[in-house]
Parts: sequence; C-alpha cells; structure tokens
Amino acid sequence: MKVVFDISVLGIANLVSYSRTGTFRYVENLAHGLAKSSECDLRFCALRPLGQINSSSFALDYLEDNSRLSHVPFIAPPLITPKRILDHQINRLNGAIECRRSESRLDQIHRRAIRRLFSNVRIMFEAIPDLQISKELEGADIFYFPSNSTMPKRTSRMKNLKRFITVYDLAPILYPDFFAHHEENLLRAMIASLGPEDRLICISHSTKDDLLSHFTHIDPSRVVVTHLAASDFFYPCSDTEKISNVKRKYGIAPHTPYVLSVGTLEPRKNLDHVIEGFSRFVRENHVNDLNLVLVGPKGWNYERIFVRVAQEEWLKDRVIFTGYVADEDLAPLYTGALAFVYLSFHEGFGLPPLEAMQCGTPVIVSNTSSFPEVVGEAGLMIDPRDRDAFGQALHSLYHSISLRETMSRKSLERARQFSWDKCTRETIAAFKMAVDN
Repeated sequence: MKVVFDISVLGIANLVSYSRTGTFRYVENLAHGLAKSSECDLRFCALRPLGQINSSSFALDYLEDNSRLSHVPFIAPPLITPKRILDHQINRLNGAIECRRSESRLDQIHRRAIRRLFSNVRIMFEAIPDLQISKELEGADIFYFPSNSTMPKRTSRMKNLKRFITVYDLAPILYPDFFAHHEENLLRAMIASLGPEDRLICISHSTKDDLLSHFTHIDPSRVVVTHLAASDFFYPCSDTEKISNVKRKYGIAPHTPYVLSVGTLEPRKNLDHVIEGFSRFVRENHVNDLNLVLVGPKGWNYERIFVRVAQEEWLKDRVIFTGYVADEDLAPLYTGALAFVYLSFHEGFGLPPLEAMQCGTPVIVSNTSSFPEVVGEAGLMIDPRDRDAFGQALHSLYHSISLRETMSRKSLERARQFSWDKCTRETIAAFKMAVDN
C-alpha cells in the first residue's frame, strides 16, 4: 500500500520551535510508526503553503535532523535547492525586519526590496509544473494530510487516490471568542475542501461527535477515531538531581512544591481562572510553600493572564512563567510537580494531562469535551468555570500524601492504555479499509 504522508507540520515546527504542540507530536509519532510498518510503502511530501514560503524546504530541514525518518523518500518540488536557499533568505530577512526596528528607514527599505525580489523569483519557480509530485500522487493509494488546513487542490484530480485528513477539534466553532476571528473560517474552509469520498480521522470520540453534529452532510462511516498517546520521553523521573537541575534552569524554587500546567498561554486554556483558584487557596489556607508553574509560549490574547498576576503583588513571586521548555526537560518537570492542572474549556484530546499521567503525576482536569475519555477515573475532574472546585481539589491533594500516591498509581495505569503503536495500527487499518472498498 503506497502512502503519501504530508509532513508540513513537522517542517513548520522545525522552523518555529514553540509550534511543537500536540499536533506536532501526533504527526511526528505517526510518521515514525508508518515508517516502521511493513504494510506501508511510505513517501513524505509537504504541500501546505507557509505564506510566500513553501513548507517543503523546512520539512527537508527537519528530515535532515531526524535520523529515524531521513531514509523515507521525500517528494520534492522542482528546483528544490534554489527554492530552499531563497526560503531561508526570505525567512532571515523577515526576522531581521521584525527585530531591527531601530535601523534607519533606508536600511529597512533595502531589506524589504531584497525580500520582494527573492519572493518574486520564488513565485516564478512555483509556476514550473510539478510533474514529480503529480506522478507520485497518481501512483499512490493513500494521501494523508494531517494539517489544520484545506486539502491541497491538486490531490482532487487523482481519481484513484484515497484522501484522509485529521480533525483535531472544533473549538474555533464551539468557542469562537477564544480564537482570532479567522480560525473558525479556516476550519470551515478545511471541511468544505473535502469531497464526499474523502475520509476523516478524529483524535477522540468527543471530536467525532462534535464534527458530525455540526457538519451533518458527512457520512459517519467515513470518520474513524484514533487516540493519541504520550511520547516515550515522558516517564517517572527518579533522578532527583536531574529534577533539581531542571527546576533551577527554569527559575523554580528548589525546595518548594509546585502545581504545574503546560500549554500555550491563551484564553481557551482558562489560565486566569487557574491563577484565581490558586490565589484563593493560598490566601484562605495560609499556604506559604506552594508555587504555580505555567509552562508554554505566549499565544493569542495572552495579556489577561499577566494582568491577573499583576493584580496581587505577592503573586509575582508565586506564579512562575517558564516560556517554552525543551522536550528533554519535561519529564523531570512533570515528575517533580505536586499536581498537574489543566482546566481548558475544550480540547480535542488534551495531550499534556496524559503526558503528566505517564510521569506518574496526579492530574486535575476539566470535566468537558475529551477529558473524561482520556483521563477516565485516574484524575480529579471538575467544572472549569467553578470558582471553588479547583481550590477544593488543590486542598485534597496538598494535604493528603496517600491520595497523591493513589492518583499517581492510577495515572500510570491509565496512561498505559494509550500508545503510538496502537494509534499507528488503527490508522493503517483505516487506510486498508479505504483501499479495499
């Protein structure tokens, strides 16, 4: 079975490290699984546009740095070498223009003119017929596009090609106020780009239910669910020195327990509510030895989170923002936490709680969307809008070692029910069913 797998997501995340979110982990681990499978004759491509820059250049950069996937053939567009040179020059100029605002007006004009020249030359290259990709697609059984973007139009001309796309969640439609206004339109455009014969993969039954409720024209038999998993580098870290070093690296007090949250700083994650609940718990219980650690890059409309911390002077020393954290530091950070909290309003799957559970950390999560499906009875589930519930959950965990130990054991047991091997097997089964029908 010949499978063409679009890895644009990996190229984009290789360019912008803080883009290594749940979607990145899903695509990367699935790529590893498909590459190992004897049932797939795998090819990679990158057809998703990235502004004026084609993501193929950055996908190739990613593959060159990843020895586990570098052997998989990559379907490159024509003139890829000069395109890559231009792509990197355009990206460098974008960074220079953004960061060097103190430059003279003349220097800025000069840089913009060069960028425009490079972009125009690159557009000329794009006009050259991409016969190699068309040939590979025509000879393939499956085209899999796991990006939050519209299905590439060129694939619609391949009559025998079975096309798959991943739907992660419908949050932009369900909670439009938590997103930049165009994201709902992008999601609807993605669904509109699909034909009646296309298949969809959802990462939870919750997402599948939302999808079929809002897009009633979609045939349920063409929608499958493949659960995600936590990567292997999430584990219970028993090395106390490593935990101490990681805490020191990110400015976390060495001997003070902390509650951890991991995710992009944005309204949907409900972090101002988490901060409010933490503040009330600390004040009302006179707790002097507990911090709140928030891991993740700044996202859309993040300012309200910092405004909430600034409202109480003492919170500035008790709420720690680490920014982006390297993958190798996450397991010690999860393991060292007294508890993990994730009160997001809506998630298609919610990888961070599962990552925490795989490290043996007790978790407090929302009782909405996919969380019951993922966490099960291993964690404490609460209403993300309840002002008192989070404080009560914190109180229970803070004051009970036995509860933390019980929840840690349940977390590890629950996490073992999810694996990337299982996700890969279920994906391949969906591919085979499409080819056979």
